[in-house]
Amino acid sequence: FDWIGQRDNLSINMALYDLMGKYLELPAWKLIGPQVRNKIPVSFWTVSQTPSAMATEVRQASRMGYRWLKYHTDEVQNVIEQTRAMQAVATQGFQVHYDLNANALLDDILPLLKQLETFPVAGRFEDPIVATDRKGWKTLRREIKRPILGHHVPLDFIRSGLVDGYMASHAAIGNAMRVAALAEDIQMPMMVQQCGGTVNQAFLAHLASVFPMATIDHVNLAHLWREEITDQLMPVVDGHVQVPDGPGLGIPVNEKKLADMARQPAPAYQPFLVRIR
Repeated sequence: FDWIGQRDNLSINMALYDLMGKYLELPAWKLIGPQVRNKIPVSFWTVSQTPSAMATEVRQASRMGYRWLKYHTDEVQNVIEQTRAMQAVATQGFQVHYDLNANALLDDILPLLKQLETFPVAGRFEDPIVATDRKGWKTLRREIKRPILGHHVPLDFIRSGLVDGYMASHAAIGNAMRVAALAEDIQMPMMVQQCGGTVNQAFLAHLASVFPMATIDHVNLAHLWREEITDQLMPVVDGHVQVPDGPGLGIPVNEKKLADMARQPAPAYQPFLVRIR
């Protein structure tokens, strides 16, 4: 219980909240705060690919029950062509969350965002320009109709009115609670982003279920794993996952699967270079 509200280690957070909940025979959310929703909105997550591959991702996300897809744009692919391909296959109401990597300048990105806004599938823009250009963020909020989200920006962007929403990303529970409290005070939507499988999806669901302003579709990697350490998965229904109601995180770990995976050799990693022409 010394780990309640801890701010340093997300992985240990998940384990300790699971243990505390099981010890008390309570769901983990009861150790965080009053629950305001019993299911949370979630987004599919992928990487930048060719336009045809992005269209395939949209089809796959829709089949799995998602209504949003997030991806990082990059210099290798044409964002407009990607969007045109995604628009062609998107079902009614399906939208794309663009992460623009926080490294662009206003004069370069503003025309692109205005062009993207002509596509119904283009839903929101994260980190469109560098965080140091506060005047540029004001211009974006004035000229762009879609929501502008901040991730790699200071927390005071919330109070300064420079964003329409904020992301608490890969944050240990204490840090996520700080963001949630500020977002509630300002009445600004927020989202949680974490990298993990079904255990992490369960933790994220407990977390987002108690934050009143956690209404933006949350992101994790649960749909990307080929194998899981749990027998139970968290199906996406109409863009939402149900918050588990069992003790702790409510998702039992299959100890045999875990032991088998622990014995697998680590993947070989070799440094590489990418040349962009």
